[in-house]
Amino acid sequence: MDKLQAKRAALIAEYPEQVAEATWQEAQAVLNDSAKQVPVKTGYLKESGYVYQPYIDINGNVRCEIGYWANYAEYVHNLPYQHPRGGNWHFLYGMAFSPMDKRAPNIVKNIGNRAYKMIQEKSD
Repeated sequence: MDKLQAKRAALIAEYPEQVAEATWQEAQAVLNDSAKQVPVKTGYLKESGYVYQPYIDINGNVRCEIGYWANYAEYVHNLPYQHPRGGNWHFLYGMAFSPMDKRAPNIVKNIGNRAYKMIQEKSD
């Protein structure tokens, strides 16, 4: 286990609620940014976005699912098409995981910063 994984595991073990809350907040920020990229015809797809409550899996990782409920969300997400009313394909994937987007490495840092702030507030 490398040093970063060890630090993450220790933070989750000691402050699971704060790390889970920080993860949810960061997931919500990713969803909000993603919604700005969703192609809009009726608005239903954009409004169908969700972030599930985080949980700690059996390996000690905090998990939080982000997505869109609309039954056609995956089709639109994966359609390499110039949308006439704006928006982009890969509107969610690009916000969190695209190597072109420098956000991915910052997500872990943001979660750590949010958790640290909550820990500090709780101890004051």
